[in-house]
Amino acid sequence: MFAALGLAGVGIMAGGLFLEAAADRELARAGIDALSDLDPALQRPFAEQYERASTMTASGAVIGGLGLALGGALIGVGVRDLRRAGWRPERRASIRAAPTLGGVMIGGRF
Repeated sequence: MFAALGLAGVGIMAGGLFLEAAADRELARAGIDALSDLDPALQRPFAEQYERASTMTASGAVIGGLGLALGGALIGVGVRDLRRAGWRPERRASIRAAPTLGGVMIGGRF
């Protein structure tokens, strides 16, 4: 679960980088080098887009880094513990059902 959260964070970070690059491309197409060269009425939407992109990039980097690190560590510990317990890939979980006088008895190994 933490690894999936980390991957989602990486996606959010990528979205923030894309949003910033889209604003840069739009300004470059208009021939504007700096945001201060833009008409003051048009500066606010671009400033908000840059702020949103910065927030997405930073939060995605933190969530992605922590999630992937924690998820990877937990997966590694889980695999180590499974090996110590003698788990082998050929020993899979099994479920058995047997009829009884009162119904069905279900048992298994997990």
